[in-house]
Amino acid sequence: MKKWTMLMMGMALALLLAGCGVSSSDDASDDLVFVSQSNARIVSVVLRGDHFEQGAQNADNSPLARDNSLGFEVAGYPVTVTVYSGPNGQGAPLATCTVEEAPAEGERWYVAARDSGGDIRLEIGTQWPEDAG
Repeated sequence: MKKWTMLMMGMALALLLAGCGVSSSDDASDDLVFVSQSNARIVSVVLRGDHFEQGAQNADNSPLARDNSLGFEVAGYPVTVTVYSGPNGQGAPLATCTVEEAPAEGERWYVAARDSGGDIRLEIGTQWPEDAG
């Protein structure tokens, strides 16, 4: 029974990561954009709220290249953003942050992954992050 439950949870997460509310471009309807400004192996990004979970990754499960972005239409705030080195949100989380409230009208949140002494830190802002190097 435990294997069946895990299989169903894995399938549900895979469906969520397949693109529900996610775009790989800077779509005008996106209210949160994840930007990789790290050399770390970031493969998937998962957003979790009180009543939803969604995520995204490259179709071939390859790591996001530096300056790649993933856009999300968030179903509600607060939302926790977590990055993983494995596909479908698998493996230990590399970094996590929480965005407490929806962006102001006409704005969006940018969550940038940056290298920080061998780790990754996530920074939240309202402007496209400048690449620090």
